[in-house]
Amino acid sequence: GAHVMEECRFNRTIVKDRHIVAVETNKGIIECDYFVNAGGLWARKIGQMSEPHVKIPVHPAENHFLYTRPVEGLDPMMPAIRDPDGNIFIREYNGGFLTGGFEKWAKPSFEKGDLPEGTFEREAQVDWDHFYVMLREMLHRVPIMKSAILGQLLNSSDGFSCDGKWVLGQSSEV
Repeated sequence: GAHVMEECRFNRTIVKDRHIVAVETNKGIIECDYFVNAGGLWARKIGQMSEPHVKIPVHPAENHFLYTRPVEGLDPMMPAIRDPDGNIFIREYNGGFLTGGFEKWAKPSFEKGDLPEGTFEREAQVDWDHFYVMLREMLHRVPIMKSAILGQLLNSSDGFSCDGKWVLGQSSEV
């Protein structure tokens, strides 16, 4: 029963009796029984655009992730690995590895509040020295990665909660 509308800009929520009944977008008003704020980097801003304001404890921070070239014999059904002790994740992607981290002390981004308009405008400067701590954990957790040929390291801002956990459930405001 869900519908996905791409390139659709959120403008505001329409609230009646403390329930969101519709959202106003650049493509018109969309009525809804449920509203899920899955805005990632923009989740806090979406909450602030609601009336009343909904407090979303998420802040934008840099997020490094690495692609490797294909690794011979890597099973495409390899389970995704999330290591909370090492603050890393590793999964198969196009025959190679896609890896990244969930840092305890990630570098904040867009500190002045000027969030980018689109997803492609959130890329930041790559910092191999900063990523090395995560890479060391990845090589420890999955030793076969030592033989992988590195592809590309990217750094793109994303939304993170203060404790690194998910923000789930109904808001108290709406």
